[in-house]
Amino acid sequence: MLNALVKLPAGSTLEQTRAVMDRLSAAAVKDASVLSIQATAGFSVTGSGQNVGQAFIRLKDWDNRKDDADTIAARLTAAMASVPDAQVFITSPPAILGLGDAGGFTLELQDEGGAGHAAAVAARNTLLKEAARDPKLVNVRYASLEDAPVYAVKVDDAKAQAMGVNPQDVNDTLNAALGGALAAPAP
Repeated sequence: MLNALVKLPAGSTLEQTRAVMDRLSAAAVKDASVLSIQATAGFSVTGSGQNVGQAFIRLKDWDNRKDDADTIAARLTAAMASVPDAQVFITSPPAILGLGDAGGFTLELQDEGGAGHAAAVAARNTLLKEAARDPKLVNVRYASLEDAPVYAVKVDDAKAQAMGVNPQDVNDTLNAALGGALAAPAP
């Protein structure tokens, strides 16, 4: 089993994220060591958003493949390296949760000096850039979502009703467009 996290720049659309997830799925199913992939756009362990995705890649049994999980992860990572603006992190989970090199460590950056949000983001980016130069550190990334635009929508219910539009339909449409909606229950 391999885990994949996908991040696109803040403000990327769900359609753009789906395109990257489709590309990851295509690369995975072409790999002779992969049995299947389940990919989701709009959600990951880092949070929900149109610019994120995650995938679970099921590998074939050891009897039916020659490469170990880390080799397959490296191969898929290389295949995804050419995708513009997408960060794709593919890792194999440790055999025992909490043990192994896939868990790594977590560092939290705090603004104790009161420099502000912009300075904290700049410090984070500098830290990530410097960490990427160290060959001992692999898959260095931040665990939260980038800042994204926030929209405020004010619906004139009276005007909507005068035009024959049910205000609940407006709310349902906005919820589906901005937050997602269940198309059909799972079988």
